[in-house]
Amino acid sequence: MIKKILILIVFIATIFLINNYYKRSSLNFKDNKIILKVKEKMLTFPYTLVESKNVTFSNINILQSQLICPKGNRAYYEVATIDGLYEFNQQTEQIVKTLFNAKKLNSICSINGIRAIQVVLENSEVINLFIDDNDMKELKLFYGLTTEIFTKTVEQLQGLEVKVLEKGVLTEPLEAMTQWNVKHNDIDGIISSIDY
Repeated sequence: MIKKILILIVFIATIFLINNYYKRSSLNFKDNKIILKVKEKMLTFPYTLVESKNVTFSNINILQSQLICPKGNRAYYEVATIDGLYEFNQQTEQIVKTLFNAKKLNSICSINGIRAIQVVLENSEVINLFIDDNDMKELKLFYGLTTEIFTKTVEQLQGLEVKVLEKGVLTEPLEAMTQWNVKHNDIDGIISSIDY
């Protein structure tokens, strides 16, 4: 009897600790702000929606939102949601490399499902990207930040100085930079079917 009570207490304590100390990260666009939450930290970026566009395939829906900040710089926020019979590949960096047709990726940090990545394109231009891959049914991407803001944000999130960043020409996205298409979905392994 005492053994069962102890097991129950340990179980309840474990649930309590998980709920209170493991805070899931998130990346959202709401009320003209990008909201980036990582653990107990929450950073916001003021952006106004310029336009949104839906890109739809048989098994995936992508909402691409073009944003503009008060200084006039453009950025994109994309949410890709997948059909119930599929899930995203768990190799997030491979997905990013495929979607941006990247020459290379510089993974800056990964904290509780939020990744900061510098994407180097084939023409050596650079895109600063935050990606939320907490959910295997949904990916959220936010890209187009200046290197100064990107660096400052990463330093605030991880509490460490970012020493080396790519020196290439920064790309300000005037249109969506991701290349969602049927080939990527069916051949390149961005998504896979769920086997029941």
